[in-house]
Amino acid sequence: MTIRRLVRTDYELQDAADEFGISREDAARDLALLSVIASLSERFGDRIVLKGGAALRFAHGASRTSRDADATVTQPAGAPIPADEVISAIRNARMGQFLRINVPSAPRTDNRYSLDVDRVEFTCAGIEGTLDVELSYREEIQLEPARPTIGTPYFEPFEVRVMRPVEMAAEKLRTLYQRQRGTDLADCVALERLASGDLHLLPGARRAKFRLVRDGVGPNHLHERVDGLADRYEADVRPVDPEAPDYATARDAANRLIRAAWQ
Repeated sequence: MTIRRLVRTDYELQDAADEFGISREDAARDLALLSVIASLSERFGDRIVLKGGAALRFAHGASRTSRDADATVTQPAGAPIPADEVISAIRNARMGQFLRINVPSAPRTDNRYSLDVDRVEFTCAGIEGTLDVELSYREEIQLEPARPTIGTPYFEPFEVRVMRPVEMAAEKLRTLYQRQRGTDLADCVALERLASGDLHLLPGARRAKFRLVRDGVGPNHLHERVDGLADRYEADVRPVDPEAPDYATARDAANRLIRAAWQ
């Protein structure tokens, strides 16, 4: 497939920022990340299932910008994509002098579990930043992905495979156990809402996702992790998402997901 780019000048970028009511800097980051996602989609098609913050922003309209293109590789799972092919696809996200992409010569991680290409530098309309790309080979997708169209107003709408919110919620609970980051807790508010019709599927998805952590992890461990984010939540979340829910709202959403996941 060929994905047509609609924003190719400084003026068009400003128009897109005005349309969304976001800063020019956020629009440049969105454009750079979408361009990488579009290039990966063109190159690898249905092998890529988008998830995480980029999926929440571009497929579900989340207010927080993302700096990561996170995806699970399927068809088949556990079959790595050669690093040079991924790096080539990321480089092809450039748009002449308007969007320049500088990719590290080698990934940070390249093994049977994941491919991580960190600190992909971009310059768009004079705005500089970095992005990370992670392709996970650890596990198969548990539920049939959604197929939304994303991209507007930067691209003509293009279809991507996106992990269903209830499966993303299961992965998010695992992430809350594995690391302490306030943005993960904030994401639980959107994920609870988006997964509301599928919460009966959460226990099965949770069991599959938690095979990658030690035996015996249960709700109390997760509740402790959530409580442990109280002091750092605002510092983690507010700089990247001024519209993020407060800690109490995010805590309550996460705790409801935890209870639903262990029913």
